[in-house]
Formats: sequence, C-alpha cells, structure tokens
Amino acid sequence: GKMRRLLSAVGMQVEGSDDAVLGAVTTEDALQVVRKTVEVFRGAVALIDEIDWVLHPLKSELHWPCGPTRSLDLAEPTATSPEPGLRWRIMGCLVDAIHDPAGALRQIFEAGAGENKAVLRPHPVVLDKGWYYRVLLPALAQELAGFLGPRTPVPSQELLAFLGPEGRCGPTLRRLPDTETKLVTLGRQLLHSVLPHLLSLSHRIRYGLLSEQAPGSGGGGADGGRLTTKG
Repeated sequence: GKMRRLLSAVGMQVEGSDDAVLGAVTTEDALQVVRKTVEVFRGAVALIDEIDWVLHPLKSELHWPCGPTRSLDLAEPTATSPEPGLRWRIMGCLVDAIHDPAGALRQIFEAGAGENKAVLRPHPVVLDKGWYYRVLLPALAQELAGFLGPRTPVPSQELLAFLGPEGRCGPTLRRLPDTETKLVTLGRQLLHSVLPHLLSLSHRIRYGLLSEQAPGSGGGGADGGRLTTKG
C-alpha cells in the first residue's frame, strides 16, 4: 500500500513487486532506508532564498491555513468587550502618544535627546534601552492606563503597578475575565517587549561613507567628496 508507493518513489522495489528499479530489497532493508531518510530531514537545515515570496500568505503553500476559521483574540466585539479591533487600538494609542508634538512624551524625548539617550529625527528613536525602562516606560504606562481604564474594572494604581517597571499583579487583576485579562496582558507585552524593540529602530535607509582606501572609492574627487554605499 502506502509503503510500497513510498519506496517506489525513491527508486526501490519491495519483495514481490514487478517494477524493479534498483533491484529487490527486503522490507527490513527498505524500512532502514526510510528511517535514515527521515533522520536526515529532521536534522537538516533549509537554506531558503527569497523568503518573502516563500512565506507570502497569498502565494505560498507553506501558509495555507488548516482547521476551523476563528477570529483573532480582541479583534471582534464580544459580549464582554463590545468594542471591535482592540488588539490594534491599544497599539494605536501608544503610537499616537509618542508622535503627539504637544504631548508629555514629546518633552521626555526632547530631554532624552539632550542627554544622547534618544533622537527625534527622522522620528523618535531610543538609543539607550536602560533609559527607556527608567524614564519612558512609566510615562507610556500612564498613557496606556488612561486607555485601559474605561475598558477594565482595575483601579488605576493597580493597573499602573502592573504595566510599569514593577510588574506587580494585584488582586483585581487576578479575578479579571478572560477577555480583559488578555487585553491587559497584551498592553504589558507591548510596553516591555514590542515597543523597546520598535523604538530602537530607525525606519529609513542608512548610508555609510567609504574611506579613501576602500576599493572603488576613487580616492575622492576634485571636490574632496566620497562615495556612499547603502547598508
């Protein structure tokens, strides 16, 4: 049945088969070959080029979904959470606060830029993650607590203690329903993991200068300029 077809596909013939390719082998020998083949696949590393195409959700067979379709958590309104799209609104609240030119976070970034802890151009970028957790995180937690306050029954101080550097889980948080627990936990993950990473990235192409000794630099032109290379 299936074993015979598998061995035939790899060019082997089982005892009793008429279409010999590499000669008849015993079933035990065939199983040993299959076992070794599986071991090779399990211990192999795939070098894949054009990974953006291979993993494209609309074009790649690696991304065909299986099983029943269900909405993402906090994406659709529910009986306990009638507001749709909370999983994206919570991040939008933080991004709006960071880019608000008249907000409190702007003043913190300006002070951090003066201490070489952050830069403001081309957009706010954190240069020192220690500064983020000491100075910026409490202010972001305050902004997020203002967003979550009307959407959860957790007292503001308990919410701030959970979202801020302490990470303390109070008695109200332990009794929250499933949806609200997910919402508050998502907020903490954004503040402590996602935002520190995103804010440390400069979303633009970086250019570096070639030295005069670098191959192809031409030693500088008559105007003393140097070639640039995209990194």
